[in-house]
Amino acid sequence: MVTEPIIQLAEEICRALPCAEQVRFTSTGSEATFFALRTARTARQRDKILKFEGGYHGAHDYSMMSSTPRSPRRSPRRCRTPPGIPHAIEADVLIAPFNDLATVEGIVDTHADELAAVIIEPFQRLIPPQPGFLQGLREITRRHGILLIFDEVVTGFRLAYGGAQQYYGVVPDIACVGKIVGGGFPSPRCALPKS
Repeated sequence: MVTEPIIQLAEEICRALPCAEQVRFTSTGSEATFFALRTARTARQRDKILKFEGGYHGAHDYSMMSSTPRSPRRSPRRCRTPPGIPHAIEADVLIAPFNDLATVEGIVDTHADELAAVIIEPFQRLIPPQPGFLQGLREITRRHGILLIFDEVVTGFRLAYGGAQQYYGVVPDIACVGKIVGGGFPSPRCALPKS
């Protein structure tokens, strides 16, 4: 529902995040990453996405691929975890190891004509990006015209006011923010009157 406070919040998000030009509100982080991938597939007219092994982007089928690898010795590889993910999805999700720019570049070079986007948690749970990794990823995606999506549901407004993109100096094409945006303290304007 469009209200004055929601418009003000959208305007503030656009001021804060270096990549933001407009905002679409969703109910969950899963919806945000799902819609970001759909937007990328529409813009590029391609179906494949690349994500990083162990990265969590919500509970939809695309994001759950290889979110919990079964064997570190056989990584990275596509695995439908948890069960129930359609086989058709497996063919459209490529998996790369986090912080391994050479492998990412090889995957992107091989599949550039099929890739819609690369989605990444810039700080993947407990693993920080190695120096130059995010910058290199930005350069690779830009060179091939592939959209770069930062899943900042966790990092947005936490690493810096402008999120990981401000903190690391790397501007993605699309960013998904959440948690702190929806679960912060109520403003005095929204507080209930004392009884």
